[in-house]
Amino acid sequence: MNGLAVIAFVVASLVLGLGMAPVVTLATDVIIGTVPPERAGVASGISETGAELGGALARDTLGGAAEAAESVPGASGAALLDAARDAFTDGMQVAALSALTVTIAAAVFTVIALRRFATTPGPG
Repeated sequence: MNGLAVIAFVVASLVLGLGMAPVVTLATDVIIGTVPPERAGVASGISETGAELGGALARDTLGGAAEAAESVPGASGAALLDAARDAFTDGMQVAALSALTVTIAAAVFTVIALRRFATTPGPG
């Protein structure tokens, strides 16, 4: 990996972390806040299990495809591995653009929705 790629990775990771922290915090607050206090532990466990399961399934699915492609010998294996890498890259690009679109739409919706709650200054 060259220096520019490392810098891009670090910056992207920082932006991702700064963006995800408030989202995860708010989601956890909503999940815990919507159940009776005596069920908060169950709700927290289900939330955490869902997050971990989603991450594990994504990792294993993508990793399993790459591992299967690497196990095929010869030129067929190399071609399959290239196709798997291309599919992964294309899928990540689609996912990132989809997330960007949803984020922009949510931001516009939020601005429009919050205008109703804007207060006007009183006299004097």
